Amino acid sequence: MAQKFLNKRTFSFVLAGLLFLGSLWYLVSVAFDTKQAFSASSADIGAVFDAVIHTTAGDFVLQFYPDRAPQTKRNFVMLAKTGFYNDTKFHRVIPDVLIQGGDPYTKRDDVSRYGTGDPGYTIKDEINDTPMKRGVVGMAHRGPGTAGSQFFVLAGDRPDLEGKFTAFAFVSQGLDVIDAISRVDRVSGTERPRTPITITSITLRQ
Repeated sequence: MAQKFLNKRTFSFVLAGLLFLGSLWYLVSVAFDTKQAFSASSADIGAVFDAVIHTTAGDFVLQFYPDRAPQTKRNFVMLAKTGFYNDTKFHRVIPDVLIQGGDPYTKRDDVSRYGTGDPGYTIKDEINDTPMKRGVVGMAHRGPGTAGSQFFVLAGDRPDLEGKFTAFAFVSQGLDVIDAISRVDRVSGTERPRTPITITSITLRQ
């Protein structure tokens, strides 16, 4: 009886250890994805004018506002330059309202984590008076001062968002792609596309 008890306890300890190591590996692997972003935080990103977002649903172009959110722009450009956004998915789509992406957790299959990721740091809000109209690009956040890498593109006018999110760019080409992504079939009861829409790469132009 004592031997069986010990075996059960040993099995429990081993199982708990494996679960802990699995969770640790997951967190380390996500951190590894952001390693280049951290190393480039003080790099010269150049005078970037716009960014071509290449996706599995087509391309669209973000043109940055020159002076409205300079640190937010710098953060986005730095992440794009290091490949941080490559292979991330648009995890949230609302028909004719918005699409949202930029979460490193979406590179993996655990959908329960989608929408919770960031680059390992947060940036300050740069709220400005940009009207939240169709085509505007803003930083997503969980509350003031919590933006990091996730961003959204408006597929419709949302004046209720003005003064709450940092607008830093607008779609100068490819609004039809934004519309199409916002209207894709979603998993029942969620805002997640049934067929993943992935950012394959970003081309920065000066």
